[in-house]
Amino acid sequence: MNEEHSTSSLPKPFNTNRETPSTLRKNLFLGQALGVVAMPLGFLILPSNFIIAMLLTQTFRLSDSVYGLIVSLPAWCNVAQLVIVPLLGNRWSQKAVTQVFSWTHLLIWAILASVLPYIPQDNLRLASQIFFILFFLSSFFHAILGVAFTSWLQEWVPGRIRGKYFGKRNRILQITTIFIILGGSYI
Repeated sequence: MNEEHSTSSLPKPFNTNRETPSTLRKNLFLGQALGVVAMPLGFLILPSNFIIAMLLTQTFRLSDSVYGLIVSLPAWCNVAQLVIVPLLGNRWSQKAVTQVFSWTHLLIWAILASVLPYIPQDNLRLASQIFFILFFLSSFFHAILGVAFTSWLQEWVPGRIRGKYFGKRNRILQITTIFIILGGSYI
């Protein structure tokens, strides 16, 4: 009876029921699911996507050179983030950088949505300047938050599974992205 009592007082191992996934497993799955949702949204905010391209070239009739400059902004901002992200990382956590730049990026798109009806279609110079500024800011904030989010995600993925997890996650995201682009192109 003493033996029976002593074994029953031992703490039960965490997650003995295999049907219930661990918190880490749930969070890793949610990280993959978030990526699957975020990748198409990331393409939709680029000025080269078909919706923005039609808006800028058909509705507002921006010149090829102005549109080309606007389309190149994400690449320029990706280069700039190579210098800026480490400087921000010295002052803020990756979580803080991600949150600040995510909210600021959302604010830029809210501004674009609210001023869009008031951008003059007959004043190409003013329309070009407005779109350049808004897409520059959007591209800049997106470049920073994309890197910061991945760094933040790496902070809470255990080192023993980090390479395998990100390899699988990136594979899933790339395959999903290909199907979304093909589907969008077809539509």
